[in-house]
Amino acid sequence: MHPISYFQGAMLGLLQGVSELFPISSLGHSVILPKLVGWNIHQNKPYFLTFLVALHLATALVLLAFFWRDWVRILRGLGRSLRDREIGDADAKLGWLLVVGTIPAGILGLTLQDPLRKLFASPEYTSIFLAINGLLLFGAELLRRRAPETTEEDDTRIARKVGWWQSFTVGAAQ
Repeated sequence: MHPISYFQGAMLGLLQGVSELFPISSLGHSVILPKLVGWNIHQNKPYFLTFLVALHLATALVLLAFFWRDWVRILRGLGRSLRDREIGDADAKLGWLLVVGTIPAGILGLTLQDPLRKLFASPEYTSIFLAINGLLLFGAELLRRRAPETTEEDDTRIARKVGWWQSFTVGAAQ
């Protein structure tokens, strides 16, 4: 008896792959789908978390390959900033903003791992969080539409406008 059938794994993988490209929670949808379709998957068991981590790793590898040029540009910017001991360009600042944003997410994930796993393994709580996330995304879209149009590249605009504290806060919220 396999904890997740090949069909279920394929469907969860397809859901992960499609939903990762949109500003929605692929993880949340992967928790809700089994309950919606009546699959008897024990989401509190370690195998389910391992399966979801493997799905996210596969997605990360695909996105790394797809955005390879951007990652190389950002990593070169980080290297230049380490060599020159200054953040002299948008690529370097964007790289350091990513580093700063990753720190709180990692710390919170490690320290709150067990309570978060129990909370987010519940399809009921996950659906509530997804609804709240949808409202936040709707509000953010309304704000984006009010912002003045710019011809500046997104990476440059982010590096110029986003501060260290904002990056830290986004990482903590993630």
